[in-house]
Amino acid sequence: MPKTRVTIPIFVPHLGCPNTCVFCNQRVSAGRADPPASDEVRRKVQEYLPALGPGVTRVEIAFFGGSFTAISPSAQRALLAPAAHYLAQGKIHGIRVSTRPDCVSPPALDLLAEFGVDTVELGAQSFDDAVLAASCRGHSSDDVRTAFRAVRARGMKCVLQLMTGLPGDTRETAVWSAREAASLRPDGARIY
Repeated sequence: MPKTRVTIPIFVPHLGCPNTCVFCNQRVSAGRADPPASDEVRRKVQEYLPALGPGVTRVEIAFFGGSFTAISPSAQRALLAPAAHYLAQGKIHGIRVSTRPDCVSPPALDLLAEFGVDTVELGAQSFDDAVLAASCRGHSSDDVRTAFRAVRARGMKCVLQLMTGLPGDTRETAVWSAREAASLRPDGARIY
């Protein structure tokens, strides 16, 4: 079956993260330690666009890893500017960022909206506060709910990221977290 949706990934390994969670080593998982520059966003898009098949109906640029809204506003603008350029030209159809729930604020959402970001992925990881604490997340399940509502109130889509098998996690807490996430009716879920 041919692909109809394509995501152009840009990795911002560990940028903006205020701490290191017990499960995280983004410099290894992303295969790089240095942050991308705005010209890298342009190069990556120019590499992807000619390779798209005729059935592709949606192309988005996604900034994964790190906590995008916790990166300095000037660095966010530098990365989002080329993405917004391709969005304005109609060459892509959306911009997605991944971030921590405790790094979502009205000014952060204002900046994302300024550049046309339409989807925010929240690294909830769990809705069990004991699991979050044991994983050194630095946020609570209430932070997830608050951030989710703020993203939705801005008219953006919200995807929730969950992880199973974290310290203190059990089958019961993992299932409960999944149910809690589903009760929010997110636009998608990513389970690690």
